[in-house]
Amino acid sequence: MPPSTAAPQSIYPGSVGVLLGTQAIPATPVTAANETIANGAVSRTVVVAARPEGHPSSQRQIIWQIFGSSSVTLALQGSIDGINFVTVDTFTGTASTTATIRPVLAEVGGTTGTVTGIVSSFRYWQVKNTGASPVSVTVTITCQ
Repeated sequence: MPPSTAAPQSIYPGSVGVLLGTQAIPATPVTAANETIANGAVSRTVVVAARPEGHPSSQRQIIWQIFGSSSVTLALQGSIDGINFVTVDTFTGTASTTATIRPVLAEVGGTTGTVTGIVSSFRYWQVKNTGASPVSVTVTITCQ
């Protein structure tokens, strides 16, 4: 499945990116809105900038949050190069309106076929709907 047509978003360690959904506008009554993702489709890409101290790893831990009220099957996928994505975490269940929080430590590896990577080296992130039907959720990601 080709990547989402939504523009990629860049974040720095410690800031929050939006993989799915519409980001709230600060100081307005506008709130973040859920986004519908088709089965088998992937979200926009969030790129985590390298640490300014020159550390080769982009982060020590990834935290992704799922907001909504529908039953979902989502896979968090990371990539070193922005092309070859591997699944590092999956969630199956009902998304919470107060956020289902999923931390992934830097030492966790993701494998797809023969491609393996360690989370701390991944700079590109996306979410894939691996369920059988479209879902409407908001998914955010941050790194520590």
